[in-house]
Amino acid sequence: MILDSPEGHKFTWGDTIKVIKNAPDKYHPLEIGFVCGMMDIDSEDAATAYDCVGSNWLYTIEWLDGSSMQIPEKYLEKDFELSGAVLFCLEMT
Repeated sequence: MILDSPEGHKFTWGDTIKVIKNAPDKYHPLEIGFVCGMMDIDSEDAATAYDCVGSNWLYTIEWLDGSSMQIPEKYLEKDFELSGAVLFCLEMT
């Protein structure tokens, strides 16, 4: 179970995440990335525009190829299996 941080968000900078299987295709379901930014969406208009209805955090996710995109928190999960493996690989380079 992932608990919310004191700031109210589930993830923080550098976390390895995976986009959940049933996320819209535009968010690249099942892909792995890293949190490189986050924004608290605090208005209904912005929440609707960014598809954050039901969760008010929007994350900038960097993919393994270096590209990035913004994804609502509700479509992300922490990838505990890959977190250690990715860190190991990065240390080896």
